[in-house]
Parts: sequence; C-alpha cells; structure tokens
Amino acid sequence: APNTVIAHNAIGLYKWREMATEDPTNKVINLELGADITLPTDGIDSDTDGPVKGNWTPVQGGSASVPPYKGSIDGKNHTIKNMYIVDKTIASGHGFIGYSDGGIFKDLKFDGAKIVVGDATDFLGGGGKYVGVISGSSDGNFDNCHVTGSTLKSLAGSGTDSEIMGGLVGQLSAGKITNSSFNGTVDGNKRVGGVVGEQAKGTEIVNCNVSGTVKASLIVGGIAGTAKGFVGMCTNEATVSGSVSGG
Repeated sequence: APNTVIAHNAIGLYKWREMATEDPTNKVINLELGADITLPTDGIDSDTDGPVKGNWTPVQGGSASVPPYKGSIDGKNHTIKNMYIVDKTIASGHGFIGYSDGGIFKDLKFDGAKIVVGDATDFLGGGGKYVGVISGSSDGNFDNCHVTGSTLKSLAGSGTDSEIMGGLVGQLSAGKITNSSFNGTVDGNKRVGGVVGEQAKGTEIVNCNVSGTVKASLIVGGIAGTAKGFVGMCTNEATVSGSVSGG
C-alpha cells in the first residue's frame, strides 16, 4: 500500500522506525505487521525488574515540541513481543510511539513490554512524563489493541515530569479507545491508569478491560487516572492503590 511498510521481523520494524522519523512533518509512513515480531533482549536489572537497556526508541518521543507521528498502524492481530524502553533522562513521550496525531491503531498486540523511565535520584521529577505502551500521548483512535504481561515503571520523584502514565496510552487528548485491554503492572507517580493516565474532554474509552496491578502516589484509577471524557462498558479487575484512587 502507498506509504506503508509491512514488517515481518525486528529488522523490518527498525527500518520502519528509521523511515518514520526521517521527515515527520512532510512524510506519513504507515505500519502493517506481517507476522509476530520479537525484539532482541539483553537481560533484566534485578534492582528495578526492568531491562538493563532498551531495544526500542519511541517514534517521535523525547519532547512535546517534536512533530508527532501522523501515520496509522494495522497490527493484523499480530504481536510485538519484548519491547524494552529505558530512559532515565528528562525526556518525555515514552512508548512504541512517543507522540501521535490523528492515526488509526487497530488489531495490534504487545506482550512482555517493559518501560522504565525517570531518575530515582532526582526527587524533583527527572523525566518520565507521558508514558504508555502504545503511545505516550495521542489524539488518535485505538481499536482492538491489547497489551499483556507488561510492566511500566517510573523511577522519578514527585515532580510534574513524572506524571501521566497509562497501560495503553499515557495521555488521550482526542479520539477514542475501544475493545482493548491491559494486563500487567503500571507503577507511576501521579495521574496513572490501566488504560490511560489522563483522558481529555470529548474522548471515549469503551469496552475495555484492565487486570493486574495499577498503583501510584496520587490520582490513580483502574481505567483512567483522570477522566474528563466518556467511559462506558469497561471492567477493572486490577488491584488499585494510591492516594485518591478508584477502580
């Protein structure tokens, strides 16, 4: 299809990422999965339960000022396995996509993803804002997207840089998430949820399920940390803990 990369293995996925970031302002490079893809792994840090180093750099991540990814992803019900992201800098926008604008993400699965962000020695924040397995921040539409056996963890302190973490999407600023699920652990600081960390007015979360553990210091929900949009036909089966928390 025009402007579409079909990835069958990790090399293809890395090549798509390279093409999608070459000229994000003028070029839209869509992604389609042609098979289940396992990214190469390199051990787990026993202190954080996170990866020693990352095997994925978010597409258009790092800062809210970068041009967002404007393409779409059709997973064809295939799974991306063992995506590891490690970023202990002040960067923001962590996930398969850092920042996305208006795309359609459908029939996409992630298994065994591990995201570790922030700096445990910086109690003023130290990075880790806008974190989600699929997208750190997005105004796109997500349908039939599922994340299983995955862990998101912020090491940062109490500053605003360590806010807004969701199992699927960190911040949903427009669009909707439907028929999707998260299973695993979300361990953040503030505005943390199993589906999204922060849901804006006018957005929708419909027919979604969360299981596992969702915890944070402040403002945490099984479905959404903060919700200003519509939430319907959703089920939370996760253990939720933190100040100002709810299922």
